[in-house]
Amino acid sequence: MAAGATATGAAANGDFAIQVVASSDKAKAESIAAPLKADGYNVTVASAAVSGKTVYRVSVGGFADKAAAEAAQVKMKSRYKQNQNVQSSFVVSNK
Repeated sequence: MAAGATATGAAANGDFAIQVVASSDKAKAESIAAPLKADGYNVTVASAAVSGKTVYRVSVGGFADKAAAEAAQVKMKSRYKQNQNVQSSFVVSNK
């Protein structure tokens, strides 16, 4: 499991996540999620209706608090320096 990765189960139910990308292209969202999943991150691709269109959000989640999500984001940005989606990611609250 990658440093900063979260295990599935109880820890995956945290209130904070790192949104990596939102795309109208489901295949693009899945391809962005794949390497993160392969490295052990708790990644979800969720669809949402935005202005009447479907958007697929890729997020790494399960963080109990904002500080934990921000710490994991720093580690992800260091690991994926060439991935512009990770570099542009931001922390969101699921509350």
